[in-house]
Amino acid sequence: MQNNQEKIYIGWLAYGGSTAKYLPYFLPSLMTQTYQNFELLILDNSHTEENENTKYLRENYPEIKTKWAGGNIGFARGFNLLINEV
Repeated sequence: MQNNQEKIYIGWLAYGGSTAKYLPYFLPSLMTQTYQNFELLILDNSHTEENENTKYLRENYPEIKTKWAGGNIGFARGFNLLINEV
């Protein structure tokens, strides 16, 4: 990695089983790309804190920063929370 690369932040809004099925495809492709100066932030918008998303992430990608929204707070409010995490 070159020292002059800008760090980018990638936000992913997860919601229960509807997004958990995509994580095994999305995350490996993201983690193996050539540009590596990035941080992935995941906000779980599910109704329960323990769900398919958190289980998959905990078992396979414990280094990814995740946050539970406390319930379904919607798309725009969820991404606003992610933006404030940066």
